[in-house]
Amino acid sequence: MGETSTVASKPFTNNMISIPLVNHIEDTIVNGEYVDYKQQDSSFYSWLLSSINSSTKIMHLHCSLKTLRKRDLRMREYLTQIPIICDNLAACGNPLTETMHIFAILSGLPPEYEPVVAVITSNQQSYKIDGVCSVLLDTKALQQDFLDGHTGNTRVKPESPNPINNLNI
Repeated sequence: MGETSTVASKPFTNNMISIPLVNHIEDTIVNGEYVDYKQQDSSFYSWLLSSINSSTKIMHLHCSLKTLRKRDLRMREYLTQIPIICDNLAACGNPLTETMHIFAILSGLPPEYEPVVAVITSNQQSYKIDGVCSVLLDTKALQQDFLDGHTGNTRVKPESPNPINNLNI
């Protein structure tokens, strides 16, 4: 076969591990300790990378939730975006409480919803998410009816008596 292989030493945790250096392609020396070291190192690296990615994803989702605003979105669109972010947070092992979910909904509303927010937040009994969504959808419908009444427009009433039934919350 080929010439004799030389052996070098490389640190492995607290011990020294021998790593074979081969002079010819045909010569192969398998060092079990080195294979174990590489597997351990690779596993640790994967865990560390996934941990960083998970933390980064959680931070990104929290920032998305905090900066989400209704702006030009329809109320239904706005209300369906928040549970998507909340579900992703829960999938990352960082679920929101119902109170925080409601806070996220209310904090992204424009100033014209301040009276509704005041009623919801000052109520003695706490609202459930479905109740908050229902109140906001009803408020938007009432606002539109009011505007239509003053401008002479007529609006087709929604088919469903309870618009919350169409939300995926």
